[in-house]
Amino acid sequence: MKILLLVIVCCIHFGSMAQNWSYLESNEIYGISVSESSFEDKSADISHARLIFKYENFSDSELELTFNREVAYGADFIQQEQDFKVIIPAKSSVEYTTENANDKTYYLFVKDKNGHIKSTLRDFRITNIKHN
Repeated sequence: MKILLLVIVCCIHFGSMAQNWSYLESNEIYGISVSESSFEDKSADISHARLIFKYENFSDSELELTFNREVAYGADFIQQEQDFKVIIPAKSSVEYTTENANDKTYYLFVKDKNGHIKSTLRDFRITNIKHN
């Protein structure tokens, strides 16, 4: 009985961590997916909605992706100042985790659920994608 309960609890826990990924870009070499997520830090009174990213390598060798992003928090798109780069092992993927939660390569701020930040993401684009 204890084992069955443990299995059920584990399934619920891991099921709640599952993401619904949607491809933004995909070809025979790589895929870039996005999903909605929340970021919480109660000690700092932070509750943010985020878009998180997963980068997949479909090839048989290590892949380096470089790209830019344009974001629209108002009427116009602006290019983010950072040039992004991810290195993905062969036949593998890298994605947003708690370990890289502060690395903007893996997320975009959408809105502040507490209302401290008034800007809300209206739209975005990934641009200038290059790979080795």
